[in-house]
Amino acid sequence: MIQTEIYQLIAFLLRNIGGSLGIALRNSFYRFAGAKIGKNVIIRENVIIYRPYNLELKDGAEIGFGTVISAVEKIRLGKEAAIGPYCAIYDNNHKMPKVSGDGGLITKPVEIKDFAWVGTHSIILKGVTIGSNATVGAGSVVMTDVPDNSVVVGNPARIIKQNAPKKEDVK
Repeated sequence: MIQTEIYQLIAFLLRNIGGSLGIALRNSFYRFAGAKIGKNVIIRENVIIYRPYNLELKDGAEIGFGTVISAVEKIRLGKEAAIGPYCAIYDNNHKMPKVSGDGGLITKPVEIKDFAWVGTHSIILKGVTIGSNATVGAGSVVMTDVPDNSVVVGNPARIIKQNAPKKEDVK
C-alpha cells in the first residue's frame, strides 16, 4: 500500500516538469518502476501510467501529453511508434455483469508496432495489435486489430486507405 502511494506521489510530482529535463526524469522514474524503456523515448507531460512494470517502449517511441495507459497485463510500443496527445490505451476491461468480490477484470495485451501513429484523443482497447506503419485517425476507438500500413478512423475504427510501405519493408 505504501509503495503505491509513494509511486503515485512521485509520478504526480514529475508529471508537469517540461522539456528535456522532464522527459529524462520521467524515463528514469518509469525505468525504476519496472517499465522497459529504450533509447530516445519521449514521455510527455501529464501522462498517467498504471502498472508501468507491464509497459515496454522500444527505441524512439513517444507518448503524447495527457495520455492514460493502463497496463494490467502488457502494453508494447514498437520502435518510433507515436501516441498523440490525450489518448487512452487499456489492456483491460471489466467483466459484465460485475460480480462482487471476483476482481472483475478481463485482460489481453496491446501492441502498437514499429512506426505506427495514433492520433489525438484516440482510444485503444484490450487485445488490439496496431500494425507497423499504420495510422489511427484522431478520435478513433480501436477495438480490433489494424493491419500493417492501414489507415483507420472512426468509432468503431475502420480502414479507409493504405499507407505506402516504409522503404525498409519493400524488398
